[in-house]
Amino acid sequence: SLPAALPILFFMYFWLPPVMHRAGMPIQRAIFAIILFNLGGLVGGIALGRLMDRANPYRVLGIAYAIGALSVGAIGFFGFSVPLMMTAITIGGFCAVGGQTSANALAANSYPTAIRATGVGWALGIGRVGSIVGPVIGGAALSMGWDMRHIFLAAAVPAVFAAITIWLLKGVVRAARGSVSVPAESAG
Repeated sequence: SLPAALPILFFMYFWLPPVMHRAGMPIQRAIFAIILFNLGGLVGGIALGRLMDRANPYRVLGIAYAIGALSVGAIGFFGFSVPLMMTAITIGGFCAVGGQTSANALAANSYPTAIRATGVGWALGIGRVGSIVGPVIGGAALSMGWDMRHIFLAAAVPAVFAAITIWLLKGVVRAARGSVSVPAESAG
């Protein structure tokens, strides 16, 4: 999930204010939107972490990414209402940024102790590709003249992949843990 989620974050960080400004929003309000996205992420990281401690973390994170995809996709459709748009941006931040923070903790817990650092390191390293791809795709969409609706629908796609990846990861981790045998000395 780590690599799948990063394109949406970096797309939003780089392109949310310019896209909104290009659609006619004053630059001050467009900058405020990215503040709301990050504020939502701050609250989301704390809240999702608490929820993951109390419920199935894969389900919590999968649902968060799915809601994040819907929220980010909806941003372009709420151009007629600043309050609705800002709400979608805040919820998108809660789910996408908060989900990414929570995914880091889940990734650490998903690997056996002997390879945990390597596994998380690879996931974060591959995720950096998303930090390059997200802004590049956003810039390409803008240069091709895409409207706000299509840009934010495209930006939501990585969150859909992240949700699917989390749900698939649950089964992979469960299967891997089920195939690990416990030495006789520690079983008793």
